[in-house]
Amino acid sequence: MEVIFDALNGDQWVEMISEESGDDLRTALQVAIEFGQTEIVQFIKNSLDEHQWHEQLTIETGLGDTALYVATEAVMLEIIKLILDSTSNELWYELLQFAEETQGSTPLHKIVRWNHIDTLNMVKKPLTDELWFYLLKLEDLHHRATPLHYAAACGFSDTVQFIQNSVTEDQWHHLLMIDCGNVRTPLHAAAGTGVIKIIQLIKDSITLDRWYELLEVNDEYGYTAVHTAALHSHEAVIHMLKRTITDHELQINLFAPLPPKQPLTLANDWPYMYYGYSDPDEHGRADKLIEMHRIDAKIEKAIHSCSKTGM
Repeated sequence: MEVIFDALNGDQWVEMISEESGDDLRTALQVAIEFGQTEIVQFIKNSLDEHQWHEQLTIETGLGDTALYVATEAVMLEIIKLILDSTSNELWYELLQFAEETQGSTPLHKIVRWNHIDTLNMVKKPLTDELWFYLLKLEDLHHRATPLHYAAACGFSDTVQFIQNSVTEDQWHHLLMIDCGNVRTPLHAAAGTGVIKIIQLIKDSITLDRWYELLEVNDEYGYTAVHTAALHSHEAVIHMLKRTITDHELQINLFAPLPPKQPLTLANDWPYMYYGYSDPDEHGRADKLIEMHRIDAKIEKAIHSCSKTGM
């Protein structure tokens, strides 16, 4: 690397390291980050002035990746710290907002999947509370899921707790009520994962009225968190959710039989990708409706089985 640098003038060097190459269309800096070559990353940084370095960090390659996104995707903690230490708070915030094109997720979406609290603290530290909350509200473009959805779906109770502690009470309630692309809240995600610790954390962190409000949220297919738990055969979650409901009428409503499904209006308008089923016939709406009835039957069977064993 040093030999190449010595053979080129400044403009030639910047042009060379900025060129995108390979199947992933990445720059020299991004390739070095991907393979954890911290010394090369440091060398590139030292070879540039502040403006040139910042330009390298904000380059979006053909797939929409930035240097920070590559570092978070490859779990390169030392390099993330190097980038953080070499940027202003304003640029750091800008880098955290970049979303790659394939899934549309931000670096923060990637980081919450590590369940690494020290890294979350490091990422949050330069930001104001207002900017941090804004980042937590960002949804990826594929599932329209926030970092909290990711953490709940992965079953990472420590990360969920960190997010809850990092925001105000009203901000936390706002994050809990954000629905993703299938109108699924973080509680839906936690119920599907079956991690009771996360569900209990959510329940204990809000008022009873807000808890009931959250329990009543239906996704666009009519499923509540109770139904999601039943679909994934998490009987302990079903028991736990019912025990938290002291309002008899609400309990009856939440555990009532599902209403009949109506014929689907679009061939792709249904929840295979969210509920773990493959599409038997991408053009067959009747087949999809049959499968939806099968899903409903599975849910009702699980709820009925829990009811017989006592709540």
